[in-house]
Amino acid sequence: MKYALIGFGTIRHTHVRAIHEICHGEIVAVCDTRLDRKMLESVPEARPYWDYRQLLQQEKADAVVVLTPHMLHPEISAAALQAGCHVFCEKPVAIHKLQAEPLAAAIAQSDRVFAVNYMNRFRPDVQAVKTMLDENQLGRIQTVHFVNNNWLRSRAYYRSSDWRGTWAREGGGVLTNQSPHDLDRIIYLFGLPMEVAAQAGTSEFHNDLLVEDQVDALLSFPNGMRLYFSTATHLHPGVDRMEIWGDRGYLKMENGVVTLAQLEEPLTAWNERNKEMFGAPQPTWSERKIAPLSFDDLHAAGHVNFARAVAGQEPVMTSFAQALQSVELANAMVLAGYTKKWVTLPLDAQAYLHFFQEMIRREQRSEANGAKH
Repeated sequence: MKYALIGFGTIRHTHVRAIHEICHGEIVAVCDTRLDRKMLESVPEARPYWDYRQLLQQEKADAVVVLTPHMLHPEISAAALQAGCHVFCEKPVAIHKLQAEPLAAAIAQSDRVFAVNYMNRFRPDVQAVKTMLDENQLGRIQTVHFVNNNWLRSRAYYRSSDWRGTWAREGGGVLTNQSPHDLDRIIYLFGLPMEVAAQAGTSEFHNDLLVEDQVDALLSFPNGMRLYFSTATHLHPGVDRMEIWGDRGYLKMENGVVTLAQLEEPLTAWNERNKEMFGAPQPTWSERKIAPLSFDDLHAAGHVNFARAVAGQEPVMTSFAQALQSVELANAMVLAGYTKKWVTLPLDAQAYLHFFQEMIRREQRSEANGAKH
């Protein structure tokens, strides 16, 4: 398959490796507004472009991989589909729900494959937990605690590009850049909640930013399940831990280890027949260590899935509809966190757009007064 890469920044090496070494594809063209000779060393066979429109007009690529800053994902993805290309887009698919509407229309009118790179769906531990939940090993899920604050980002990181850590050019903070992977994991395992409450803001660690670098949220689901979620880019050492309680037991996923405690009967049944004032049923404990995939191999898994989907051999792991749900959830958390109000889903996209535009205006006033962000 012939590929064109639009956006050729820091993440390019991982995608080039996946295409060349794993999928044995040919990169015929690359595009970036800052493209230079050194950047092209890893793809000597590729023709360079500085305008993606020109690339799409002149090249006959089978697939386009979109690696640009987030704000451009929907626009370029839609243009590539309209040019007759299959599209593999980095996350997020958009920065807010309304921004994705033209892309949704392009997908509906195209017979090309569109996939989004939510690579953590390929994590072996996530797949193991997904299987356990699908097999109902925990019974009815009641409560989930999910903490991933293992996203430390320095001031140098945010200053490495003028779009990072901004409302106007990136679209937000941790929920737009790092934690979409976490939100996608929530959606993959549990679906979309019906209501969200949150606290969101910027820590002193990143005191020159206006976007959120910390979020704590409570998600309420239609079946009565509650999920408590926390993420941040200013804490260290961080953790990536998910704990799940059902009426048949408990599960913890952390550091490649899945710990499971199962009850012989549902807790509600034990509660009905129990005559003792204190005490609890004894669970059966087990532990499974699961070898992780590297960052590069997770990306490669996404590319393999995409190539097989193009060949008609399997469905894409993350569809546009699923990817848009993670955007909607991120928007809901941000809106709830800054307004201090419960936000219901489906999201009122106009209400979020109004909030988002006001945050951009605040940022512009701050920049005019001499602050970086």
